[in-house]
Amino acid sequence: MDPGLDRMRESAMAPWSPWMAPSLILSSLILAWVVAVIGCSASAAFECEAAEQCELDGRFGTCESSGYCSFPDESCPSGQRYGDYAGQLSGTCVPLEQGTGTTTDAGTTTDAGTVPSTDATPPLDDSTSASVSTSTSATASTSTSTSASTSTSASTSTTGTDSSEGSSGNPVVALSYPAVLAACNEPVELDPEACEAHGEPPMGAMVVDAMDLGLGPFHAYLRFDLDDAVVPADVVAVTLRLVSTNVSESDASGVVYEVEPFMPMDLYALQPATVGPLLGSDQGPVGPGAVVEWDLPPELLPLDQPSLYLGVLPTSTDGIDYWNLDGLTPPELIIEQLP
Repeated sequence: MDPGLDRMRESAMAPWSPWMAPSLILSSLILAWVVAVIGCSASAAFECEAAEQCELDGRFGTCESSGYCSFPDESCPSGQRYGDYAGQLSGTCVPLEQGTGTTTDAGTTTDAGTVPSTDATPPLDDSTSASVSTSTSATASTSTSTSASTSTSASTSTTGTDSSEGSSGNPVVALSYPAVLAACNEPVELDPEACEAHGEPPMGAMVVDAMDLGLGPFHAYLRFDLDDAVVPADVVAVTLRLVSTNVSESDASGVVYEVEPFMPMDLYALQPATVGPLLGSDQGPVGPGAVVEWDLPPELLPLDQPSLYLGVLPTSTDGIDYWNLDGLTPPELIIEQLP
């Protein structure tokens, strides 16, 4: 018989002594501590190089300068929180000074600033609360918010002691209005949700494309609800601002027309007809996450109705996708007027 096996049996049959308990307890505690330390030090980390790599469970994020992905979070001052695979930064808010901007084709960084909604369907009855601010440039930086109330209102705030100056050099006040409806359709399917599914990504985008997979043209339609803060006679500049999605690029931005008034359900039955001449010409090539702006004529603003209806129409079969109300940066109308 194997003498080693005999020793194992003798050890197993040896009587237990109370003096063994402290030793066993101490050994168990040390083992548990070692396992905990090893587990904590093994947190996974994924380093990104581009925003399109930051997708988790259908959520699209931003590749920060730290090399880790962050995702929208309203509870963070910066609006962004690191994901679960950011090493020691996992679950922490992205610092404000780090920023989560997007870069335009001209190389200037613009604050995205708007936290996306998680709803897949554009709201039917939203109102707009416009925030007024002053700045030292023609395209003033403004903040926006939307609410579910049935009224619209404008609040005024001043940033700095000097009046802002518009492109004419005169002091102006900048009003910013987010779109209350932003959707697309094409004449075959006539289904805004199906149109959104053609986008990149397939949620949160609206498609502007002359032809895609045998369908088209894809038009984007926008509605902006204005309020009493706008005085048409004092308006000196109107700017439509859209942001392309992080994974979309094109050789053309599309053009802007005023269109016939429409309700959300109308987009399941028709493409609203254009009204009047071209308002905004094609802005040329558009890269991923680019800010695209059209300068519209000030006399465009309606005098007898509270809403402005616009259409963005394609000029190329190399389509471009812009964020809609559920995207990272919804459409925005910026109005500059004399104080």
